[in-house]
Amino acid sequence: MKANERRELTTAFRDVAGILTGRLDTGNYHQIALSVLVLKWASDNPGRLTVPPEASWQHISNNMAPALGHTLNSALHALAHENNQVLGPPGYLPDFTKGTTASELQKLVDLTARISLVDQELDIAGSEIRQELIEQFLSTPGKTHGEFRTPRSVIDLMVRLAQPKDDQSFYDPFMGSGGMLIAAQEHVSEKIGKPATLTLVGQERNAGTFTVAQMNLLLHGITDATLYRDDSLAHPRHIDSDGELRCFDHVLTNPPFSMNYSEHELDFAGRMEYGWTPPRGKKADLMNVQHVLASLKPGGTGAVVSPHGVLFRGGSEQEIRRRMVLDDRIAGVIGIGPNVFYGTGIPACILVLKGKNQSPPDQPPGIFFINAEREITTGRSQNHLDPRHIEKITDTYLRKRTLVGFSRWVPLAEIAENAFNLNIRRYVDTNPHPALMPDPKAILQGGVPAGVIQADSDRFRAYGISLASLFEPRNDEYWDFPDDGYEAVLTRIPAFTSSAEDDFRTRATGWWQKTAERLTGLSREGAVLVNRDQFKNSFHSALSESGILDEYQLYGAFADWWDGNRGTLKWLGLGKASGSERQELLDELGDGLLSLLNALVATGRQELINLYRSWGERYAVSLHDLEARRDAGASRLEERLQQLGYPSPFRH
Repeated sequence: MKANERRELTTAFRDVAGILTGRLDTGNYHQIALSVLVLKWASDNPGRLTVPPEASWQHISNNMAPALGHTLNSALHALAHENNQVLGPPGYLPDFTKGTTASELQKLVDLTARISLVDQELDIAGSEIRQELIEQFLSTPGKTHGEFRTPRSVIDLMVRLAQPKDDQSFYDPFMGSGGMLIAAQEHVSEKIGKPATLTLVGQERNAGTFTVAQMNLLLHGITDATLYRDDSLAHPRHIDSDGELRCFDHVLTNPPFSMNYSEHELDFAGRMEYGWTPPRGKKADLMNVQHVLASLKPGGTGAVVSPHGVLFRGGSEQEIRRRMVLDDRIAGVIGIGPNVFYGTGIPACILVLKGKNQSPPDQPPGIFFINAEREITTGRSQNHLDPRHIEKITDTYLRKRTLVGFSRWVPLAEIAENAFNLNIRRYVDTNPHPALMPDPKAILQGGVPAGVIQADSDRFRAYGISLASLFEPRNDEYWDFPDDGYEAVLTRIPAFTSSAEDDFRTRATGWWQKTAERLTGLSREGAVLVNRDQFKNSFHSALSESGILDEYQLYGAFADWWDGNRGTLKWLGLGKASGSERQELLDELGDGLLSLLNALVATGRQELINLYRSWGERYAVSLHDLEARRDAGASRLEERLQQLGYPSPFRH
């Protein structure tokens, strides 16, 4: 399918989705749309499910009139009856006869018929449409019982922090639509270059959301996950043959925020070994965290989305924190920016947790903090955690790198001195540098302090700008602007940077040409996505020497480009694209990458212009200059008044 056809199909499907959304409750609409896709998927992948004749896509196509809604109802119920371990029960399934017209359903079926949902041949259109439907469901405004739906970007971040591996077990006790389980499966599959064999377990208390999770997993080719419908905090269902809670290599989840609970209704009370929060007052957050800890294997890794209040609230919550920290169960605390989660504008954090006895004996106890509140892209109604932000957060965390104003490892002694308060800003302040104090000499005599210039000199040099073209040194301490003024220099900066920018573009073009050749070879072997890290490292090596973009700008640019084109790269990796289609896709990839880099380079140049302008506005005119201008103005005014016969206002 060509790119223009793919876009037309995606747009048409979205239009039908818009019609249905206007008519139906949001949850019902998405269940209906996803159900149609599941019926098509079941027929496109023979052997994955048992498909009775009345549930086949051929039967649906042959019986669209006069009552398509009834045909779809019968098909879905028959499919669920034959596959009750992965779909249903019937009471959870949508009703196609309510809230839709036959013509709307027919449009939905006709468009779905044009999409290939074969697991091993899923084309870009099918992948994009499938993912868009899920994202629309997740991005529905509002919340239910404190459940703030998790954006795919946050899910990807948590999975990358956990680093799951093949043959491991993975559990989400508050699974929502199943996104965490799917992301774990996809992450490992891409890493090893073949379908992963993870053990996936999830639990969800909301019946409608549980059904969407079932369908979501099926549409991603996952038929062997174990899913339970119940309240995980009160009634966890992952129980082994001895009647004890089963433990997992990884437990990742986004529980409901700020909920009440009933102590007497909780099964397996031993999970709460670090203490109990008040059952009222909406403080069950650390109870959910303890459920995750109790579900981890000794060497396991957990990650839990939590409100910031769990980091600093006092009382019983402070004591629970103290015990968890002293028992070395918290590996990291990562602050996420505001308005990223659907349904709430409040910022949240991710607690990275450890199974018991995980740290090496020679490793001192402590917690790694990241303040990523600024690592967001601001949107009109929703902020976004983009791939470049995920890349920086995960790289920093996994390498335990200290970055001023962003991250640091904090020893246990310092945490204890702060009464086990884990407030992120207490340990990592995003404004670590105090504002520059005014320089008295610069104010009186003019000139830019040499220290101010030297602090940013590397940024100018990376763009090929010599400091001699911007200033004239007065002495070792102060530099002056050229005689024609800083405004004139501002107009020359684009010319100063052109050579360095051209060199950067040449490097980027050269990297892409080599990469396009390698992608062509790998596309025949089906090994594109598995080589992500190799491509990322070669990208950094090719462009870092220029210095125009720093390490995380380069890693971030690559992440935005790669992750934004994952569907295209996956399709190339399947080796199904014809020669002309492959070249068209490669051209799209190359043009997109170079356009992204050009935008970043232009942004960096503008930042230098703005910085130089700020120096001019601050330092170009001294107090002596202002006094001289004042005196000259006063003399002219006095002279004019005398000409008019008025006495001087400046003489007493």
